[in-house]
Amino acid sequence: VISVGALTLIGAFPGSLKGLVDMATTLSFLTAPVLAWMNHRAVFGPDLEPEQRPPFWLKALSVSGMIFLGTFALFYLTLMV
Repeated sequence: VISVGALTLIGAFPGSLKGLVDMATTLSFLTAPVLAWMNHRAVFGPDLEPEQRPPFWLKALSVSGMIFLGTFALFYLTLMV
């Protein structure tokens, strides 16, 4: 499945490596905040016992990182439009 998906993506950009890199970069910047939120939710969610969760300062660092990633994604979108 991964091979077929990769070949499809490469086939969608024949002779245009710049277009392929632009698409990959855009998807990376736009999915980073979502993936960070999913990771934050998994680590700080109710599935872990409170004593297994990271300390408060790591939670604050995680939230600030998500804010940074979201802001950077919005900034990237404004540059691309």
